[in-house]
Amino acid sequence: MFLLKLCLIINSFFMTEASVPRPRGVSITMASFYTGQAENFSCLDNSLVVPFNYVNDDYCDCPDGSDEPGTAACINGKFHCTNAGYIPNYIPSSRVNDGFCDCCDGTDEFSEIISCPNKCIELGKKAMEERMKVHKMQMEGFAKKQEFINEGKKAKEEKKSKLIELEALKIAAEQHKTEMEAEKNSAEGPEKLAKDTHENAWEEEKKKLQKEKEITIAKDAFTELDSDGNQLVSVDELKSHSEFDIDSDGTVSDDEAKEYMEEATDASYDHFVEKMWPNIKEIYRKPKKLEDEVSQQEEETTTPSSAQVTPSPPSETPQDDDDGADEDSDEDADEDDEPTPEESVDGQVQAPSSPGSHFGDLDDEDDEEEEKSDTDYDRDFEETVPLPTEDEAKKKTEEGKDKETQPQMPDYDQETKSLIEAADQARSKYHDADKKVRELEKDISDVKKILDLDLGPDNEFYSLYGKCFEYTDREYTYSFCPFDRASQRSKSGGIETSLGHWGHWDGVAPDIYKSQKYDKGQNCWNGPDRSVKVHFDCGIDSELRGASEPSRCEYAFSFVTPASCAKPTPSPTTNRDEL
Repeated sequence: MFLLKLCLIINSFFMTEASVPRPRGVSITMASFYTGQAENFSCLDNSLVVPFNYVNDDYCDCPDGSDEPGTAACINGKFHCTNAGYIPNYIPSSRVNDGFCDCCDGTDEFSEIISCPNKCIELGKKAMEERMKVHKMQMEGFAKKQEFINEGKKAKEEKKSKLIELEALKIAAEQHKTEMEAEKNSAEGPEKLAKDTHENAWEEEKKKLQKEKEITIAKDAFTELDSDGNQLVSVDELKSHSEFDIDSDGTVSDDEAKEYMEEATDASYDHFVEKMWPNIKEIYRKPKKLEDEVSQQEEETTTPSSAQVTPSPPSETPQDDDDGADEDSDEDADEDDEPTPEESVDGQVQAPSSPGSHFGDLDDEDDEEEEKSDTDYDRDFEETVPLPTEDEAKKKTEEGKDKETQPQMPDYDQETKSLIEAADQARSKYHDADKKVRELEKDISDVKKILDLDLGPDNEFYSLYGKCFEYTDREYTYSFCPFDRASQRSKSGGIETSLGHWGHWDGVAPDIYKSQKYDKGQNCWNGPDRSVKVHFDCGIDSELRGASEPSRCEYAFSFVTPASCAKPTPSPTTNRDEL
């Protein structure tokens, strides 16, 4: 049926062409300028009038070449190919009778040099089939576009309804949050008062314990320094401690010892505690044995109940002579004779050594050696940091021990625990209410984001939102997520490179919906940020069909979708003569 209709159209066209007399190379629309003139022909630019028999005489008379439409005489002349059954067109007159077939109907070669077959019917048939194919695609695409429009309109109405619902839920959630905040504040008041009362009482108790501890330490120091047991600390007794060597010459002189005596020749216990101890407590070093005994006593005061008991002063440390020359040997002997945890001293069973005991110190020293070794290794690659001195290291170790042996605050009473539990529950409820409000705010923001998007005059591009499409060439895989982003990644692997983020519609008015711009992509080295222009065309399905880089860091995507299909024109039937 189609071919029969096509043949009838072509025959009708031939009859029309034949019924209009005109010179060779003249189109039907221009025939009136070449007929009805009895004797003369007026050049089409009105520059000259020549005898009519000068038309197509193979000599150019008119400046505009209009007197030779069917020959090659005029360099600026144009020859009209009728091409009945196909597409009429003009060719330069210089191509007439040049031995090449330019018109599909062969009318440009009328000499005997070459014979041109008429291919217009065959070409017209193929062109008609192609036009019908495109027309069919446009019809199907436009039908899908109507589905997209209906889907977009429906989704837009649903989003509007959803927004109203979410905003109502948010109002209720904010009211609930306000109520939970009031409950939280109400529960936190008694909790804070009870905790503050407990903690303030503990601070007072801790100060008391600390004062008792200070007194005990000072008393132990006085006892240790009073080597002759006469309840007085003398200059000679201070001289036995090397830490009082002010000028570091290896000997504690009388003057150096007197610096710490605070105008006393022999310091009593009261004078020592009030005057001397505040000045020497930072530099005074206990002998090893006394240090271990004090550590054990500190362990016993780590709980409030045991801390209430004032520890008894340690036994005096005997000195063999006044100048302290054999101090090191005495300490070695003490260390060698120190009883094991199972042995007893003075008839009393000793508990195993705690982390603050002498054995704990050895472990700490091993740990410090390991840490120091690791640090030294790291310093090969980092800035050199000076190692701490022996006194600094010892002070740091003692500070660590002090933290470990600090008395711990007792647990809250049951009433305070109940208040804390009630406040925790109120805080948890408030947190849940606040979380719900934030979730609703995010949902509202997401819905508004979609509603604010320009998804086409009829919301037809809504079907593309939230989807991604890919196209792969020989080197890269390109990804396109409409209204979101564009990117590329190498087929051989590696990270994804951002080519741009959604910017705006970028088509030429009045049809701005023919292209989109994506910008602010990853920066090109020594160049601009990457960007993409996406060109939209009609297609039965939505797909990314091509990607290129016309300019450095500026990409172009070719994308087809039913959303870009315009309403098709009536079905093509015939070719029309062109001017």
